[in-house]
Amino acid sequence: MHDQSVSIGEQCSSVTPADVIFVIDESSSVGQTHFTDTINALSTTVDNLAIGENDIRVGFVLFHANSSSRSISDLNTSFNKNVIKSALSSASYAAGNDTDIASALDFTCQTMFVPNKGERSSAQNYLVLLSDGITDATQAKTSGISCRSDGITIITVGIGGTSNGHLVLKDLAVYYTYPDHYLNTTYAELGTTLPVLVTSVVNCSSSDIVTAQSCNCTECDTNCPGIAASCSAGSYFSTDGNCETCPQGY
Repeated sequence: MHDQSVSIGEQCSSVTPADVIFVIDESSSVGQTHFTDTINALSTTVDNLAIGENDIRVGFVLFHANSSSRSISDLNTSFNKNVIKSALSSASYAAGNDTDIASALDFTCQTMFVPNKGERSSAQNYLVLLSDGITDATQAKTSGISCRSDGITIITVGIGGTSNGHLVLKDLAVYYTYPDHYLNTTYAELGTTLPVLVTSVVNCSSSDIVTAQSCNCTECDTNCPGIAASCSAGSYFSTDGNCETCPQGY
């Protein structure tokens, strides 16, 4: 299995330009208290990133039901950490009655990662999804493949929630090839675990960026569903234990 040089907690020696959009669950299962915990964790993450017009740009999207996604800050809204954190702290909680991850991915990849909202062709694109809910797995997977085909790396954060919900998040992050692109945490720990995850994966040198040539799963280890199974080069282990072809963009 592909072994990335970046692991959780490791700091990178230099900064590669990156466009990072955080996609945040605001469904009713989250609750106001935990929504506030999420906003605080995101603010801490912003403090730990090398924010700058020519370095790391960040944007934020809130979502719950279908067609509910809304931007609270675009990639080019500001490169000042205090302004970005102020926008975060001003975000209201919708307490929606559904968790439509597919719709959120479509909105973000199609309308947020665009030049007029600050996306740069020279920067690596990252989508960081935070959710604690169950969603339509088939639709989410289709939307995830579409995002990755546009060159967007998906990082997922499962906060509490159910095992089925976490399986979807693992699949979106291509966990069995890139285990450090998925985090299982709690709201109580999010303020510590989220900044470490994002700074480890995003705040890196160009040698640590995932490329098509590095998406190889050639042998199984204990992280894989089937111990005896093996995947050929250019494939990865999905959450149902099958070998699947790496999406275009990896």
